[in-house]
Amino acid sequence: TNTCITQAFRSVDSDDASIVISSIHLDASREEKRCAQIQRCLGQTASFSSHQPYALPLIIAGDYNCELSIGSCVSAFLSNSDDNNSSPPKDEGKEMDEYKLRECAAALRIPLTFVTPDQLKQW
Repeated sequence: TNTCITQAFRSVDSDDASIVISSIHLDASREEKRCAQIQRCLGQTASFSSHQPYALPLIIAGDYNCELSIGSCVSAFLSNSDDNNSSPPKDEGKEMDEYKLRECAAALRIPLTFVTPDQLKQW
């Protein structure tokens, strides 16, 4: 099945691509599969920018099958904390650990108190 369809679009008065749009449908069950699918999708988009001195603007839309909450792997994979308005609070230490714990438990579909240190490390 297709998880990512990517197309570059160009202006009618230019031969160069000016924007890339990807439509995705990510795995519904596992966060690591979603991250791998996003990585493959980003690899497809990079091929459209190979002749450009910069990365083309990119829109990724579709069914992520997850919330892009702070602490989630998909959100961390897609975001740049310096440029992202939804970046974690300035006091990242304990609060970020709590975000990760919450997202790990949600992805595993278990209560917070059942998350083991190994599961959290893998997350």
